[in-house]
Amino acid sequence: MNEWYSRDISKKVRAMIRQKGNSGQSTASKLPYRYYNTPEDKQTWLIDESAANVVRRIFDLYLNQFFGMYQIARILKAEGIPRPTYHRRMAKGIKVEADDLCVWSASVVSDILQHREYIGDTVNFRTEITSYKNKKVIHNSDDKLKIFPNTHPAIIDKETFQKVQDKISKEIRHTKKVHSYLFADYLYCMDCHSRMHGRQCYLKGGRTLSAYECSTYRKSKGCCFHGVPEMYLQAEVLAKIQNVLAFAKRILPSSGRTSAKR
Repeated sequence: MNEWYSRDISKKVRAMIRQKGNSGQSTASKLPYRYYNTPEDKQTWLIDESAANVVRRIFDLYLNQFFGMYQIARILKAEGIPRPTYHRRMAKGIKVEADDLCVWSASVVSDILQHREYIGDTVNFRTEITSYKNKKVIHNSDDKLKIFPNTHPAIIDKETFQKVQDKISKEIRHTKKVHSYLFADYLYCMDCHSRMHGRQCYLKGGRTLSAYECSTYRKSKGCCFHGVPEMYLQAEVLAKIQNVLAFAKRILPSSGRTSAKR
């Protein structure tokens, strides 16, 4: 009953979000950087004019002054501009004390440069979750997106935005082959219980080894090194599956003969 109840609620929530997104309302859990709304009307986006210049400056530094994303992140850090996560908290009146208050990353800058919301468009269904059991977030392809133009005030004009997208598309390096980690969603550290992430280890002779290590250790936030090669896990799991199959082969014939006698 619990399983059925969870599945039923998940279907209803998904249907509600799908209906809301198809109607043109934003389904985002939080607004893009430098936008805000009021508790009375959450669908009306307003520009934080005193802070929107940061977004305009990021676009200008990248497009007109030819700075890279890592360089822009260092410039924003040097100028003491709070990163988006902390800016939202400070805008709500929450006191923030953090060592990385103004530490920007290239990925955050890249996300801002590619956000269509800054030209006044609403983009729905960027991501989805496979099921109520698996919380892994999947990034949808462009054909699954729903774009509704001119739904809120724009910070960047469309011509500038398109020039930035053209420049980014020329600079992106597409890897020939991306390794898929088989056990990425199932391994957890035995000490800190955080997820273990896959990585490629480069050995002598140009060989590579796929392995998993503790994410807490990787981020230097405590815990000690825990690593396991992927080939070892594959061998262990395969051996367990073979044992189960062998046991099933021994049991099934005997159960068939018993039922036949009956």
